[in-house]
Amino acid sequence: MLLHLVAGLLAKGEAAVCRKIGEEAVEVITAALGGEGDRRVVEEVADLWFHTMVLLGERSIPLRDVLEELARRHAAAGVPRDGVSPPRPDGPTAGA
Repeated sequence: MLLHLVAGLLAKGEAAVCRKIGEEAVEVITAALGGEGDRRVVEEVADLWFHTMVLLGERSIPLRDVLEELARRHAAAGVPRDGVSPPRPDGPTAGA
């Protein structure tokens, strides 16, 4: 069933895939702001990620490239890979 869904979407072309991504993004926003609950937000985010991965696959862009880009941006912003900032030298534990 899943392969059938992907094949059908790809047969409609990249524009159709992009429209589906847009629809799913709107559904994420609607679920989040409409008080539909966390479970619904998770479901809609899963749909958004799925269709985004279909686009990446259609373009032969490895998911690894996206993950590396995220890591690069976090490194540039000074966010450690583990998400925990080291204590600041002038912070409350300085000289302790």
